[in-house]
Amino acid sequence: MNPLIKAAIEQGRLVLLLGAGASGACKDRGGQALMDGNALAQHLAGEAGLAYAGEALPVVYAASRRVLGTRADRLLEAAFKHTRPSREYEALAR
Repeated sequence: MNPLIKAAIEQGRLVLLLGAGASGACKDRGGQALMDGNALAQHLAGEAGLAYAGEALPVVYAASRRVLGTRADRLLEAAFKHTRPSREYEALAR
């Protein structure tokens, strides 16, 4: 490992930012692939009874939150709580 990177990790000075696609190989509690942003937007819209025409996730989340209230939080929790990390995530954590 690069000594500068290793030192930054050991000193708590390194921040790793991953995009949403980084979790693509992770699984939900049922062993299914996690939803990506488009699938999540479609899911939230459907649960809220809203038509979905490919709008961005932040737009759909805001609209569905107005309809669903705190139920939106429970839907996100059900979809993403107790996920199983991919081998890549496990290697990264090591």
